Amino acid sequence: LWEASFPIIYDGIPIMESLLAEHDPELSKHLRKKLAIDMGMILPCAWLSVFAKWLPLAVLADVVPFLSREAILGFVTVTYLVLLSHRDQLLAFASLDDALPFINSLCNEPPPDQLIEMCELTLPKLRMRQALPRAKRAQEAPVNRLAQKALNFIDKVVS
Repeated sequence: LWEASFPIIYDGIPIMESLLAEHDPELSKHLRKKLAIDMGMILPCAWLSVFAKWLPLAVLADVVPFLSREAILGFVTVTYLVLLSHRDQLLAFASLDDALPFINSLCNEPPPDQLIEMCELTLPKLRMRQALPRAKRAQEAPVNRLAQKALNFIDKVVS
């Protein structure tokens, strides 16, 4: 799961940003515009600690096996649900200075009710959402290969 330079974080940031922008544009805009928080500021702390800074120890015992099994999409799912569960508090913050300490100590806040059950319900939708761009790229791939063959042929003819 973890490699040098933690590619899971770099892969997960755009997934998380687009998921939040699509499903909760108000929270996404508030975090980015009002609080000047982007996912690159909060995901590394949460993910490298395997949510120890966001969830109480009792909840971590259930979350860790889910994360181990589901990898990056598991991390995205937990992140999404935890942020949504604290949506009202996050929207109430007016500054980065107030919001970051709260985010960095979410383990002191009540965790989402039935987190693992909610993760299990959310994950298939996230998988399907992630599969759509891959399916589109796969459909375009033969066209791209054909175009590349045509360019190679033209190069040979011109040379």
